[in-house]
Amino acid sequence: MAVRRRTRGAVNLDENAAYEAALRLIAHRDRTVHELRTRLADKGYPADSIKAAVERLKRIGYLDDRAYCERYTTEILATRPAGHRFITARLRLRGVHPEVICEVLSRAYPPGLVEEMAYRVAAKRAKRSRNEEPAARRRKLAGFLSRRGFNYDDVQKALRRVLGELDEMD
Repeated sequence: MAVRRRTRGAVNLDENAAYEAALRLIAHRDRTVHELRTRLADKGYPADSIKAAVERLKRIGYLDDRAYCERYTTEILATRPAGHRFITARLRLRGVHPEVICEVLSRAYPPGLVEEMAYRVAAKRAKRSRNEEPAARRRKLAGFLSRRGFNYDDVQKALRRVLGELDEMD
């Protein structure tokens, strides 16, 4: 049985095909390095061609996990405020390195912002549960804020403030 070896020209064809496929993928939607590698591997491109395509895209600035992380965080904070855990979990699923996530989130969340966001989210959500018992309302709001990635202390502060305001209105 003869083993077929690739010639240098065939490797270049694979690299160019992987690069062009990568360009189409990132033109459709912003992606992390991990997401792009996974998609190209799923399409059957060889590992060395994927590596070359990713490095080429990084070199020209089309693929940058730090920039992706910053854009994603800005978008989430603008459209549906959330705590560190929420954004961290989503970025980790996309393959962003934990150090990059920490660096970006430390800049995105100045002191006091998370507490204020938790309060705004709780105040908006509390309007839906005005007719519920106080214990049920508190439990539901706490669960909602926790699922949105806010830590325990910020949840408790937001609940005290929001529920105190609701009690004053009643």
